[in-house]
Amino acid sequence: TSVFCFVAGIASLFRNFLRHRILWLSLLPFLRLRRVVVFRSFRNHRRPPRRRVVLLGEAADGGIVFRRRSWLRSLCQPFLAGDNLVLGADLMFGLNRKIEFRGEVAISAFTLDITNGPLTRGQIEDQFDVELPFDPADIDNFIILNASTTPLDPRDLTSLAYDLSMRLNFLNNNLLVGWKSIGSQYVSLGNSFLRNNIRGLYLQDRIRLHQNKLYLNFGLEVYQDNFDPDNGVPSTNLTTLNAGFSIYPGAGWPSLTLNLRNHERDNGIDSLFVGPDLLTRGENNSTTNWSVMLNHDTRFMGLAHTISVSYIRSDRNDKFLPSTETSSNVQVVTVRTLYRIPLTTIINFARNENNFGEGLNEFEFNMFGAKAEYALMNRRLNTYLGIAFTSASGVSAIDTAIVTSRTDYKRTAFNTGARFEISPGHFIMVDASLIDFSDNGSTFDAVSGILTPNPSFTDRIVRLFYEKRF
Repeated sequence: TSVFCFVAGIASLFRNFLRHRILWLSLLPFLRLRRVVVFRSFRNHRRPPRRRVVLLGEAADGGIVFRRRSWLRSLCQPFLAGDNLVLGADLMFGLNRKIEFRGEVAISAFTLDITNGPLTRGQIEDQFDVELPFDPADIDNFIILNASTTPLDPRDLTSLAYDLSMRLNFLNNNLLVGWKSIGSQYVSLGNSFLRNNIRGLYLQDRIRLHQNKLYLNFGLEVYQDNFDPDNGVPSTNLTTLNAGFSIYPGAGWPSLTLNLRNHERDNGIDSLFVGPDLLTRGENNSTTNWSVMLNHDTRFMGLAHTISVSYIRSDRNDKFLPSTETSSNVQVVTVRTLYRIPLTTIINFARNENNFGEGLNEFEFNMFGAKAEYALMNRRLNTYLGIAFTSASGVSAIDTAIVTSRTDYKRTAFNTGARFEISPGHFIMVDASLIDFSDNGSTFDAVSGILTPNPSFTDRIVRLFYEKRF
């Protein structure tokens, strides 16, 4: 079933990609209504009670109407039967690609469970004290309305989402300023990753200097999370600041990139607050990340080398929960060398340090690896040989007196193999690994007082497989 669902899903996506195009309507030379879309998606754990088909047509205003129900989605997604209707449009106004104004708006309706069909008009009016100007049975081809539908009354605009932005591209600046708001009941199964109940301002700027050899980046986001006062959760102010620069001096010189990001969360509660329906904890924390990356292409002893060095650091500070504070840093060095013969070598080193829980938990990781790749038969046959050494150490503790686990291991891995291209897009691969894992760590049960040492082992792995590339 899973293989069938995967193949059918890819076919469905490809079919919809070909069918449903963005429809442009020219209203003025510089003013265009990009699309008016009615999108309906469906999810179910079994076949719907009656057959539904995909319908595609143009609305009276030239927009796209898309309604969908599919038993295939029901077979492949074992969840409650759900219905989702999204109405949206966006507008763009531009002048010579220097100034662009854009507006996007959408409103949604979502029914969590449609297995019992729609309620009658009288049932909805009696249960929810609303007046409907229509019978739900008359619109069940668009969406099924029942007790699990949100919102039943769209006049409160809790399912409204919009994004207004302005882009300016002049004087080597690419500036974007916008304001967006996504209601607490806005749901789009086509964009399930979209975060709702959030609104605020965002700004991004990228400046090009010195013949595009120097780039300055700046970003600011000021959002209010949980802005809906009716959901019983205090709103949280989110502030994110990004700044950095990149230098590309040209051939023979290394490129350098530095970025800084600071993210703050504050819900304005200075202590434990008991609300009418839930217990809410004060939140006031900040996370600072910064990174430096250096890349350099050079020639030494007649060979081409690419050297990459990076350093990444992250620190989290919490006013109310110091036990959640963390600090980590990562250093990575990689050297890639191309030889006169079809040989490539890669040497890399990585180190990671972590400290969290007010110093009670520490972890350190080190890795060194080397790999050689050699091509034969006009690069149809590629062979490789590598070795990697890894070590880690650390402790995890409840307090300064009780250590619950201790990390102390070393891992040595040898790897070799080959890939042969039978014909264009068809490959046979063989891979062999020998892994020796020596563990001197342990786990301590504070309740029983039993100390359990971690096991050591040696793995020998051989794999042979076929690969098809499209």
